[in-house]
Amino acid sequence: MAPAGSAGAVTGGVLSFGQIGALLGPFSFSLLLRLTGGYGAGWALCTIPALWVGISLLRQRAPMEAVIGSGTIRPTRG
Repeated sequence: MAPAGSAGAVTGGVLSFGQIGALLGPFSFSLLLRLTGGYGAGWALCTIPALWVGISLLRQRAPMEAVIGSGTIRPTRG
């Protein structure tokens, strides 16, 4: 998935976003609990990324050969 020679940088980026989510998720949940006095808003907020990932995983993707053959991806020289 990552370009050749950049697997470490891509992995670091993915882990950074994961840690940001681990920090902001509980903070947002507790802030909504404090502001609303109930758990409903916090759980509703938690459903947004869960639904986004679930829908993304369920979407049917075209095989890479079909995408390349259709001319939508053009290799670059570098």
